[in-house]
Formats: sequence, C-alpha cells, structure tokens
Amino acid sequence: MTTVKIALLDTETTGAARHDEVIELAFAVITIDPETGRFTGLDGHYLGLREPKVPISAGALAVHGISMQSVRGKSLDELACRELLEPCSAIVAHNISFDRSMMGRLWSWTLPLPWRCSCWGFDWRSIGAPNRRLQSLLAHFRIDPGSAHRAGSDVKAMHALLQHSHPTTGRTYLWHVLNQKSERQDRPRSHQPGLMPASARRAPA
Repeated sequence: MTTVKIALLDTETTGAARHDEVIELAFAVITIDPETGRFTGLDGHYLGLREPKVPISAGALAVHGISMQSVRGKSLDELACRELLEPCSAIVAHNISFDRSMMGRLWSWTLPLPWRCSCWGFDWRSIGAPNRRLQSLLAHFRIDPGSAHRAGSDVKAMHALLQHSHPTTGRTYLWHVLNQKSERQDRPRSHQPGLMPASARRAPA
C-alpha cells in the first residue's frame, strides 16, 4: 500500500514576541493511507528542550511551566531533526503562523518545508466544535490532553484529534487538513491544491 509521510509538530517558547525563542520541540513522523488519512505507522519521533538566549516570560511560564532551570544546558539535535523532517510530505502544526515562524527563527531551513495548519486548515465549527483552539477541540472530542501546553503531550493529543473521522466523508480530519484550500494555510511543496492524488480527493463510496 502506498503511504504518505507526515510530521505532527508542536513547540513551546519563551513568549510570543519577535525576540522570543523555542525552548521545547516535539514532533512525530507518521505514515498514513493517502486515501483516508488513516495512521499506518510511526516512522520517527523527537522531543527535546533548549536553553534560550532570552528569558522565559512570566506569561509563557504560567502556560507551559517550563523554567529556565529546567532548560539550563539543554540543546536540540538539529541534524537529527532535519533528517526526520525534510523527507515529510507535510509538517502539520496547530496554528502554523506561530510554530512555523518560531521554527524559522531557530532553523531557517524549516521555513520552505510544506507546512499545513490543523487550526485554520479545517472549518471546525462546521462539525459542531465551539472554536479552533486545540484544548477546546480535545474537550469536544473527549480526548485526554495529558500535560496540556507541553509539546510532547500536544503532539499526541493532536494525533488523536486528527485521526477522528469526518461525519460526512468518513475520512480523517488529518486528510481534510492536508487537502483543504485556505487563505490561512500554506501550500504543500508540490503545486497541487492538496497532498493526496486526485483519486483520493474524491469522497469515498
């Protein structure tokens, strides 16, 4: 069976200003069935902390609980991350306008990767969700968030969310995110409107 390799990624940072930096990075590289978006296997994963050059803001600390003491002397393995991420057909994050920009400040090679947004890349209200926030979506689908606002837990929760099936098409929400046209979502590396072949973009029988 033909499969597609996708990375689900999340970051925690020192804050949300232009000078802020990534302090935690997590991602899972998975393979999926291109016809449905269903998970077929785990190809790799990464979780790491990083000591920043700027202080962690009080607001960010209150959200994720990562202190300067806990990241002291820590660094991310750029080579390992690059080897895992670059072959992927898409990098999915929940609000790529934030995660992509933060990753781009850290490693410029991540900017041209084919990012897709699970926040803005699907109309969550159309299936009855109250809003687009990850924690609200997890509550709506009764998914345990684990350690909310920590990158590793958020990646696991995002995976669980995106493997739920659309009530009309029967395909996963991940499939819809990968194929949704949106002004708020970057296009994939290829110039096709979606990552899946045309035959797979038709609704299943």
